[in-house]
Amino acid sequence: MSSASIEFDVITWDKALSLCKKLAFLIIEDNYHPDVIVTIARGGFVPARVVADYLDVREMYSITLKSWGTAERKGPPEIVQPLNVDLTGKKVLIVDEVVDTGESMEVALTHVRESGNPKEVRTAVLHYKVRSKHVPNYYAVKVEKWKWIIYPWSIHEDVRDLLKKISSSVKSVEHAKRILREKYSLSIPEEILEDVVNLSK
Repeated sequence: MSSASIEFDVITWDKALSLCKKLAFLIIEDNYHPDVIVTIARGGFVPARVVADYLDVREMYSITLKSWGTAERKGPPEIVQPLNVDLTGKKVLIVDEVVDTGESMEVALTHVRESGNPKEVRTAVLHYKVRSKHVPNYYAVKVEKWKWIIYPWSIHEDVRDLLKKISSSVKSVEHAKRILREKYSLSIPEEILEDVVNLSK
């Protein structure tokens, strides 16, 4: 996918927390009561913790997969930090921020099912992109037209990576603002750009 064709959706903290609440209540209304939440690091950490708070789930674990850079695939999903816990007899909820191709969630789902003999495993995400091969049990938003979603917990990383794709040297906040607008039609809050530029010096 060429950079010019990429569309972005920048999610604020207020919006993200609202989506976490919506997701949690979908699970509650479905009468699913997980014993354990497993999250996919790193993007799933925040939504998993917020959902756990609503569901009053005290047992949480994470697995780490590598496959995505900012707005681009890095290769097939690979587990680099597996679970080290026996989930036998547990009802499990896997939480991530998004399913895009769905491959990462499929790998995570298989791994969780092989971690002992869990009683049941369901999946939940904030954003379900319809091109995904995995359809989660619960999702807050269905994304019909593909776009790259920038979450507030990874916005500095995403902006930093996007700027590196455009220019080897970003001279100022105004420079960063201009090239992001020209290349991606992307508007980022000035305080975020200030942080990115200052931390890159």
